[in-house]
Amino acid sequence: MYNNSLRKIIHLSSLFFLLVYLIVLTSFNKQIALLFLAACLIAFLIYEYLRLEIRLWVPFRSIVRDKEKNRMTSGVYLLASFIICLAVFELNIAIAAIFMAIFGDTAASLVDKKKKALFNRGLANFVVSLLIGYFLTGIYTGAIMALTASIVEAIPKKVEDNLAVPIIAGFAGELMKAGGLIKWFL
Repeated sequence: MYNNSLRKIIHLSSLFFLLVYLIVLTSFNKQIALLFLAACLIAFLIYEYLRLEIRLWVPFRSIVRDKEKNRMTSGVYLLASFIICLAVFELNIAIAAIFMAIFGDTAASLVDKKKKALFNRGLANFVVSLLIGYFLTGIYTGAIMALTASIVEAIPKKVEDNLAVPIIAGFAGELMKAGGLIKWFL
């Protein structure tokens, strides 16, 4: 049975992986920190293999959404997006993109559970993402990242938003930081 509140708590708890990444990064180096996350992703993939292919009983199956009953859960995509963002983008851009995916989505889900409240959900996502972007990347880069994250989140799609939102928002942030887009606004 699907439990949205518990799923959001688990969604927020994914920040644990970011925290451990930062600890390993400061204690060792980026390569070892990324290898740690890759090992966690492999563990997630084994979990999904056992759940989907072998059909073994696994913990947390009560919070799997109906659409995930026969495909990988969003946690796999979220962790994969962590790895891609942290490997490709500057650290502040990567963290902002990851936070936008986690906190923006959580804020949107808390506003209104009804599908017809798409504007309110999108606005909540944008405001939270804008605050994150402002504090981690500055106003211009943060605004473009927040707008990008909110648009990607709002577009109906078959692509997992836990993968798409942080990667696309992070890419937009890198373009802004590199100066390619900031000239348009100044």
